[in-house]
Amino acid sequence: MSALTKRCAPTANDFIPPVRGRNREKHAHQSAAPARELLIDAIQFCAWIAQASPGDTLEYHRGFLALDAGPDSQTPRSDERRELARVARTACRAAEKRLVHLVQRRNGPDDYSYLAITRQRTDKVTASLSTLLLQEGA
Repeated sequence: MSALTKRCAPTANDFIPPVRGRNREKHAHQSAAPARELLIDAIQFCAWIAQASPGDTLEYHRGFLALDAGPDSQTPRSDERRELARVARTACRAAEKRLVHLVQRRNGPDDYSYLAITRQRTDKVTASLSTLLLQEGA
């Protein structure tokens, strides 16, 4: 091992402090990030997948998806919440069909970018994308 590796490698006696910003405890004066407007609807999401090249990225939501799409959301309009939940379900179906990778990027507390990255297409996809993705689960 080089001298640099020896110096940087932690030993059993080294104290490694906790990572800053990892304390998930909420204080009374802190509130969740405000709900944001709908970036894309489910049909636009499907159209993007159909036209995107492998490796293309789309941010389909910014915020905290589980809270923003839920019934207790701060989003004032219930139709926007339902459409956001529909976009999330469509994104999950696209990932299950191996059309996209779904990833999250943390921007700050309760603030995430939800990204869909298109994958290489396979010949197994015989039905149209809209049929595959927009069908509602029974």
